[in-house]
Amino acid sequence: MQAEEAAYKPIPEVRDVTQEMVDRNFLHIRADIQELVDAEYMHIMNDPELAHLIIKK
Repeated sequence: MQAEEAAYKPIPEVRDVTQEMVDRNFLHIRADIQELVDAEYMHIMNDPELAHLIIKK
């Protein structure tokens, strides 16, 4: 086990990632998902055969 661990090599860094980059990417993905959800919701609401699947509060 020790010989195996001694043979380990560090993984090279591909690129430097900042917290700002992570946050910006998260917000972009979140907006994309919200857009998809809204589009699908509108599709379901405009289809008489599917509209009953939406629970209205």
